[in-house]
Amino acid sequence: MNRKVAVVIAKSTPDSHLSMHFGSAKWVAIFTPDAAEPEIVRNEGLNGRSVVEIMSERGCTDAIFSAIGPGAHRHLCAAGIRGWLAPVERSAPDALRDLELGALSPVGGPTHEHRA
Repeated sequence: MNRKVAVVIAKSTPDSHLSMHFGSAKWVAIFTPDAAEPEIVRNEGLNGRSVVEIMSERGCTDAIFSAIGPGAHRHLCAAGIRGWLAPVERSAPDALRDLELGALSPVGGPTHEHRA
């Protein structure tokens, strides 16, 4: 893997499954090619912009998530981070492996409308 990948996760453990919501995810796992374990970062802002800021600040090239709304998708595109869809029940390591194998679909736009 020669890319830095962020995975939007539900719990603060490296093997957590994906979060159901991009922006309100409490945690982001940052997988770096030369690190044995991912960096786990708390999403203090609990919105799509703060998740993308976490990714941008750490130089992520790709992001894996299960769903994304229009606002968060705009922020992700503006940051130049490629988005990939994985099933919410996948663990972060399995989703990363799926990406490496070419088994994930690239995100072409929001997967749902804005949540109230």
